[in-house]
Amino acid sequence: MSTIAPPQAAAITAAPPRRLLTGAGRVVTRGLAGTAHVVLDLLWGGLLATVAWLLLALGISGLSAFLVGAVVLFGVLVGARAVAAVERARFAAVLREDVTAPAAIGEGTVWQRAGWVVADGATWRALAWILLVPLLGLVWTLVVVGLWSAALVLVTTPLWAGTVAGPDAPALTALLASTLWSAAAVLAGVLLVPAALLAASGCARADTALARVLLGASRTAVLDRRVAALTATRQAAVDAADAERRRIERDLHDGAQQRLVALAVTLGMASSTLEDDEGASPRARELVALAHGEAKAAVAELRDLARGIHPAVLTDRGLDAALSALAARCPVPVSVDVAPGAKDRCSPTVEATAYFVVAEALTNVTRHSGAGRARVVVDRLGDRLHLLVEDDGRGGATSAAGGGLAGLGQRVAGVDGSLSLLSPPGGPTRLHVDLPCAS
Repeated sequence: MSTIAPPQAAAITAAPPRRLLTGAGRVVTRGLAGTAHVVLDLLWGGLLATVAWLLLALGISGLSAFLVGAVVLFGVLVGARAVAAVERARFAAVLREDVTAPAAIGEGTVWQRAGWVVADGATWRALAWILLVPLLGLVWTLVVVGLWSAALVLVTTPLWAGTVAGPDAPALTALLASTLWSAAAVLAGVLLVPAALLAASGCARADTALARVLLGASRTAVLDRRVAALTATRQAAVDAADAERRRIERDLHDGAQQRLVALAVTLGMASSTLEDDEGASPRARELVALAHGEAKAAVAELRDLARGIHPAVLTDRGLDAALSALAARCPVPVSVDVAPGAKDRCSPTVEATAYFVVAEALTNVTRHSGAGRARVVVDRLGDRLHLLVEDDGRGGATSAAGGGLAGLGQRVAGVDGSLSLLSPPGGPTRLHVDLPCAS
């Protein structure tokens, strides 16, 4: 009785050989690339080191004529940076390894740029690489080429051992000429091939690790770049979210809100018409009046919702007008003092953050503080926007996790700002916020 294996079983059975072949191909590819790399280390690196040593000797000997020696030595340093770029490209082309380039020399006068070249640690690390790489290349080549040579000699034993064997041939050669020992030599040579591939791959990895130290950016520079990239990404996300809130507010204002206003007006006209119609049913009048009231309530709720998403007055007239509107709606009397410099527009994201910080703070004043008065002070110092919200309430406010003030702190931190709260028992409560204007 025969059985047919299901397709899934056949796929599982075939998967390990395929992975094995893929892994073997990867080892061969890396080994051959590593072999080419270490040979280039010796040949190309030897040429670079020879030129560098000659120029260094010329520059040092020319220091008696200061200008000539200084120019030659400076040329060596500039050339070292150029060679470092070529070497990074060699690692990418031959080994498919990415060596992160250090920061480029900044803009400035000729003398400033020359000073940066001399003072930059990347310049001296590149020069150290040039002087060191041929020595490493010699070691790598002796190991790798030695293994390849031994493998080649052993694999080709049947071709050359018989030709040199004769009456006067050494006993070892005569022994190798025999079929059995020739086969053993070929097998040993075949076994040396993977050893040569692994050795070449290992030498290339060691070379790459050293290149990242001498030719690449320092760890601090890499971390700085990563922080800058993450900061830019986060800022883009914050800006995109704020832009989406503004779009939703516009859609609500221009779409659903306008339709509800039109509906409320129509229902108001219908209610007036029914009031004037003596034959109208009292029940109809009651229902239309009720619908009119609900429509007006829906308009008010939608207006509050749109304002909570993003106030139109903030986009149209700026932070001063938006905060004044907030103060006018607050049940607690609030004074708003916006310094003249703070009336200049900041980025939309920062303005929205400042607005919602003050809105949440005034909500807390109304609900929890028991204050009789509050004030909002806005000032701008350089590229920083400073907010102060103060009340004369009972104090004792805390920024507990999950609370509104903690959420404000997260929102402020999202634009690289800072928030501090001072609220001793008995008051007063002061909320300070510092925001970057150009965030």
